[in-house]
Amino acid sequence: MEEKGSGENTKTVAKHERLIILGANVRLLALKHTHITQGPRAATGNLFFTVFLLSMAVYLWLTLDISRDVSDHSEIEKRPAPYYRWVLLSAGVGIAIGHATRFGPDKSSVSDSLLVAGVVFVCFLILYSINYFIKKKRYNEDND
Repeated sequence: MEEKGSGENTKTVAKHERLIILGANVRLLALKHTHITQGPRAATGNLFFTVFLLSMAVYLWLTLDISRDVSDHSEIEKRPAPYYRWVLLSAGVGIAIGHATRFGPDKSSVSDSLLVAGVVFVCFLILYSINYFIKKKRYNEDND
């Protein structure tokens, strides 16, 4: 049974999502311009970079709730992939970003590259772990 006015609410959410994504794209273009003209270090020191990261974090946090509600209503619940795959994927992303830092235009030192790779690995691992354990808990509840 559908609540009265829920269609209007969905349209409002979609409208706000479009505005958030449009704003993010404008900030991303400004960052890309700074990156090309002044280098990557100037781009990360820019206020747009901080605003971009914070706004994307808030946007992703808000859409997590929406995607969780959508997956609650799905008919078929798939078994989550083994956890080691997420660890390996996180390590792969960390290594790739570490190599990009080491051999990129700045030619960062090995210690900087290892630091960046470690931070990226930990961040991805935290996100994938949260997602994995939420899916695993939901799968176990549905099959009990």
